[in-house]
Amino acid sequence: MKTKIILGVNLFFVAYVIDIQLLFAQNTTESSGSYFIQCSSFEISRPLRELAEEQATVIDTTLPHTEAADKESRFRRIENNNNKTLAPVVADPVRQTVTGTKTLAPPIVNFAGQPGYSPPDPTGAAGPNHFVQAVNMEYRAYHKNGTPAMSSLSLAFLWPGSIDDGDPIVMYDKFADRWFIQQIQYSTGYKILIAISTSPDPTGTYYKYTFKPTTSFPDYPKFSIWSDGYYQTLN
Repeated sequence: MKTKIILGVNLFFVAYVIDIQLLFAQNTTESSGSYFIQCSSFEISRPLRELAEEQATVIDTTLPHTEAADKESRFRRIENNNNKTLAPVVADPVRQTVTGTKTLAPPIVNFAGQPGYSPPDPTGAAGPNHFVQAVNMEYRAYHKNGTPAMSSLSLAFLWPGSIDDGDPIVMYDKFADRWFIQQIQYSTGYKILIAISTSPDPTGTYYKYTFKPTTSFPDYPKFSIWSDGYYQTLN
């Protein structure tokens, strides 16, 4: 399996090329200035449904994620934003200024998701048979009718030694029929933690990657899926 993950930071791009058979290839710098970084660690997880059953509680209060850590995160974001030169404010030419007249269709199914820390930063994605949600700091897969397909699992259980620093991202890759999970790490060094399911089952095993692509706080990561890779931008 070959997965290409491209990370965009400000005006330059860092491309991660992940090949399970070539994990120890040397980093390569292109003439364009982009460069390839191999992951610093890789492994295959046990099925997440098994890990979730082993977890004692839905929200594990023994995990080293505290209100002080949340305040530190917010402070760093404010500090980073204050140190930036902002672009001039201009009117968005495609902004809609008139309220639409059509009534939205009611939801097909409606059910309560997981609780989370404040802010919960909820994220989720729908596949053919499941809906998967992540919040600060939990992950859970549901059947399309709202019935849980597994117990809630702390995101820190996905990557050994990690801390639930949050900002999770969940996506469903329709090209590969796979599930994608990501969270950032800043408490123990700046890292980007990525997990990709080994099958269409979101409760099964995952390929787990740890990247150390930046010396800056990897804040507000956003991803998109394309036919040839996953593309990420950071603040």
